[in-house]
Amino acid sequence: MATCPECGAVSGRIHSRYRRRLVDLPAHGRIVEINVETRRFRCVGIGCRRRIFVQRLGDAVALPSARRTARMDGIVHRLGLALGGRPGHNLASRLAIPVSKDTLLRTVRRRTARPRDPLRTRRSWAVSAIRSAPAQALAVSDRSGIGLASIARGEAGPH
Repeated sequence: MATCPECGAVSGRIHSRYRRRLVDLPAHGRIVEINVETRRFRCVGIGCRRRIFVQRLGDAVALPSARRTARMDGIVHRLGLALGGRPGHNLASRLAIPVSKDTLLRTVRRRTARPRDPLRTRRSWAVSAIRSAPAQALAVSDRSGIGLASIARGEAGPH
């Protein structure tokens, strides 16, 4: 039994099975690989757009379509943050963690929170700050601190 991620219907109709290989943290200096048999289910929800979905392992084990466990991904991320590409790769190979320098950097980039449209985010923040501010001068700047602008709102109300 599994729950459809689209509509939330519980289904027991198995479509097929496939194997997933997840790399976990090394044990006693050896690489640990977990082979998991995962099932695909047919959605029984009426009007659901997703006809077939995959059984989830849970975010604590591994993210959907991930090749590393969550524990291993956390270590790879921390190595990438602390050491960067080539030095992180050198330490990872000594620790028996199979990861390339590019993967370290890619993991750091993927986990870094970035707004989708920075201009729109800054503009909406500034507008909401101006509307909620009292009738006096208000300083607004972007996150980098460059281009500090002072905006005054009159007593007549918002413009």
